[in-house]
Amino acid sequence: MKLKILFSSSGLRGIYGGPAFSESLLCAGLQSLGDVTVLCEENHLDEAFAKKFGLTKFVTYRRFDPLLAWLFPFHSLNRLIAEADVFHLNGHWKWENFFLTRLCQRYSVPYVLHPRGMLLVGHNKVLVKKLFNLVLGNVIVSGAARVIALSHFEKRHFRPYHLRPGAVEVIPNPIAAPDAHDETSKKEPYFLFIGRIERRKNLIFLVDAFYRYLKWGGDGALLCVGPVERGYDKDVKAHAEMLGISERVILKPAAFGTEKANYIRSARAVIYPALEEPFGRVPFEAIIAGTLPIIPDASGSAEYLRALLPQCVYQAESVDSLAAALEAVTRFRQGDALKAAQNWVRSELDPTHNANLVYELYDALVSGHPPRKQKGALPG
Repeated sequence: MKLKILFSSSGLRGIYGGPAFSESLLCAGLQSLGDVTVLCEENHLDEAFAKKFGLTKFVTYRRFDPLLAWLFPFHSLNRLIAEADVFHLNGHWKWENFFLTRLCQRYSVPYVLHPRGMLLVGHNKVLVKKLFNLVLGNVIVSGAARVIALSHFEKRHFRPYHLRPGAVEVIPNPIAAPDAHDETSKKEPYFLFIGRIERRKNLIFLVDAFYRYLKWGGDGALLCVGPVERGYDKDVKAHAEMLGISERVILKPAAFGTEKANYIRSARAVIYPALEEPFGRVPFEAIIAGTLPIIPDASGSAEYLRALLPQCVYQAESVDSLAAALEAVTRFRQGDALKAAQNWVRSELDPTHNANLVYELYDALVSGHPPRKQKGALPG
């Protein structure tokens, strides 16, 4: 008998970036295994986006509905949650999640928390996050039947929370294979960062390393492609201008779909220097597209890729180390190493494989049998 899964999304809209794609891919895979209903705040759901992944069964709620449902048992959310076998909660920093999890407790429905990097208290609004956790967040986390980490690296973010022994399962995000393309397409003379233009992505550090690479005799350009947050693009441009390389550091607006794929496919390498990144979809998407990623050793992506592409891993926060990696990939003959990495991504991060692991976790909660352990990961 198929399990009834209530999948509470943090937001299914393309503008939400990686989490929206990861949630959609996982939810699509779960649909072939169980009876899945997607629960989402009404202004966080783009049905056209979700339907591209084959998702069709949605329930939306207004922001105060979880509170109203907690106060008034006749509210429709009560029945929806009571009829579920398991509740899957994505994200963390939403007060509504507290009341959704209290409803799970009311009806003895186990919930799985999938924070997707959001348990880290850092970078922005630190005081607000600490207060949220003090009042609501710690209760949300401690009450979860299981918490899914995207990597062993991400488990460091869980330390301040009160988790039961054995509550954490490490399951990486799924990565979909791209549409067919010409893998022999010529590489253009640019390095690429693609993602949000924000402080956590560490782009000032990246510009410093690119400047060092140029001073060592390197060539080409650095493209930074993505939506801007809090005016951080001005900081990046000003820093490049101060170093005298403003014509080599080019910022472009967000790209999606084919345009994003073309940027990745044509790049010499894709650089992902984000701080405290528990997974990072872009390095794996680059590999599938036939482009080398460059990643810091202190990251979830390095945990999985270090053994496969050691020359693409640099020492976090070392300008010289990143500059050396930029230099190395211009000489690197991709060949068998890149193909091995592609095969690993296609096998271990396959959406169907990923959905099976998560479904086994659900089944273990309902039946009491332990889930099969994740295989193929390469923890550092």
